[in-house]
Amino acid sequence: MLGLFFATWVVSAQNVTADKPTNSAVQPASEGTYWGAETNGVKAGLYIEKLQGLAGLTNRVPLQCHPLLYNSVTNNGNLAPGMLMLYLPEIESRYRLEFTDEKGNAVKKTTKGKALGKPVPQSSNPATGVKINTGWRAGKCIIVAKEVYGLPEFMLQDYFKINDSGTYHLHFEMSALKPSPNDADKVELIRFPPVDVEVQISLNK
Repeated sequence: MLGLFFATWVVSAQNVTADKPTNSAVQPASEGTYWGAETNGVKAGLYIEKLQGLAGLTNRVPLQCHPLLYNSVTNNGNLAPGMLMLYLPEIESRYRLEFTDEKGNAVKKTTKGKALGKPVPQSSNPATGVKINTGWRAGKCIIVAKEVYGLPEFMLQDYFKINDSGTYHLHFEMSALKPSPNDADKVELIRFPPVDVEVQISLNK
């Protein structure tokens, strides 16, 4: 049975930069919104927010990441022409994150970071796609065309052991599941093109 997805926020496309470059090249480091390339009109992105007053946090990394989804077309909905419903696998299968320093060295992951990037459970027969079985949990989101759909934010320090200030490279991938119009339990696995961002980190002292 599918579980309901927890709190989300939705803003209009005009209030965040939904028109940022949509290629997968490294995008400049700053607070703002960064997007991967579109696939069938839908793209994943990250809003990177600088926070203040975080001296008490473990790694003192004042950056928060908000995963985003955006649908640029109005005729690809599976609920209505302008309404696209997706299932979101549990966070360990939903996201894959890689973080490297300016020399290309991978930053060590925390226990939570090591848990990310697990395969989405699939049927043993690829022709049948992914099967949502009883007890397999997924969240549900409904993306209205031309609006940005925001998912719960995360802190980089929750997933990586960041000990030094400097320029880093963040690689972010998101997976989702699109229900079949003929069988609500059968879904198509979507791996969105990645978001690559250079991130400047100045640790709070």
